[in-house]
Amino acid sequence: MVDVVIHVCEYLGFPVAHNKTVWAMTLIKFLSLVVDTIHQEIGIPGQKRDCLLQKLNYILNSWTVRVKALQSLSGTLNFYSRAKPGGRTFIRHIYNAQGSLPQHWHVSITSDLKKDLRMWVQFLQENDQGSPFLDVLQVPAHDIGFYSDASGALHCGWGCYFRGMWAQGTWGKFLEEHNPSIAWMELYTLTVGVVLWSEWFRTKRILVNCDNTASVHIVNNQTSSCPKAMGLVHLLVHSQLRYQFTLQAQYINHVADALSHFQVQRPGTGCTGTPLSATRLPVSTLRHHMEVLLTVSTTPGTRKVYGSAMKVFHHFLDSWGLHSKNFDEQLLLFATLMSICDKSPCTVATYVSGVRSEFKLLGIMVKNEFLLQRILKGVQNLNHGLRQPRYPVLVQQLPAILAQIGHVTTCYQHKLFSAMALLAFHCLFRVGEITASPLPHNIQENCVEFLT
Repeated sequence: MVDVVIHVCEYLGFPVAHNKTVWAMTLIKFLSLVVDTIHQEIGIPGQKRDCLLQKLNYILNSWTVRVKALQSLSGTLNFYSRAKPGGRTFIRHIYNAQGSLPQHWHVSITSDLKKDLRMWVQFLQENDQGSPFLDVLQVPAHDIGFYSDASGALHCGWGCYFRGMWAQGTWGKFLEEHNPSIAWMELYTLTVGVVLWSEWFRTKRILVNCDNTASVHIVNNQTSSCPKAMGLVHLLVHSQLRYQFTLQAQYINHVADALSHFQVQRPGTGCTGTPLSATRLPVSTLRHHMEVLLTVSTTPGTRKVYGSAMKVFHHFLDSWGLHSKNFDEQLLLFATLMSICDKSPCTVATYVSGVRSEFKLLGIMVKNEFLLQRILKGVQNLNHGLRQPRYPVLVQQLPAILAQIGHVTTCYQHKLFSAMALLAFHCLFRVGEITASPLPHNIQENCVEFLT
């Protein structure tokens, strides 16, 4: 196959670098990384690994170092993170140290920075054979029976579950003394489960479930601006580097919520190897998550606009004394008042949509839908007038357009716009249908001329 490709390239005249041509083999160096198809591993070449260890040891033995040296080291580590999934987590303190300082400045080597560098030294020395290829397909956590969840309530705690094995605990005084965020609690529970059972996750791409968006963001990006959260991230990524697997998170509520609330039987007796039954969750928990789903079903901007609409609507009802249960009349009068107050048709329609949305959540349906739509259509026609047909450029309009172009444009634009107007006239285009591309063009003035 390689002979055929080389022959075709030479026949077509493409130069071939024979010194860089690689024949069929099972061990290849590609983009400064070594790929072994027999052992299915990807690693760092021995010479480059020794050079990287030398850089790391040099900085570890120094009190201060130039910013340029840190930039060089961070770039090298960031590149070789391709062979070490999760390695970018241990570069954050290097980026924080160098910041936007000039390259000739010296910065101190802090203890946090040394911890990250020692972690790199440890993995470069322990994993000199490279990292195994990860599974091609991502495995959902529920397929392997792994769940974790935490509760921020004082009387509750955290819980994680994996194939009949489980762990749970209460926060106790820790919650009162430290007042951690719910994102930290969720991340703590996930970290405990991963550290306990990571040896079963080797070479897998695992998709875990989490009911906290901040924790999902931290897990997926493997970094956080919170120092406490970064301590957990380091433990989480340390397990990934040690057992060669990756974690991704998605936002969803799941079965371990029962463990964290201490409201179901222990997994070993009732749900071994299968998700906890939703019927065991208390009704209050279901109602709470139902409200959460209803809230996140609309975007924050839409919720803000609908909230403003309801405030205006309640103020309207109080001002006009409309406290009857004739909701259709209230909504129709509200739309009419918005029109009288010179609100735009878009604002009127948005406010009416917000009020109707709240009505539907309360189980109230608008009965006279036809009348409401006619009023909204009337508001639109009253503000903009009846839509007039858009005629093309007529013979009477063409001379006036061409005469006015020269007063407001340069010579080049005069020729260009004149050609556009003539094209619109002869092809029956509307003026609004001819637009200029925002991209730069190479048309010069001498390229535009009239043919007589």
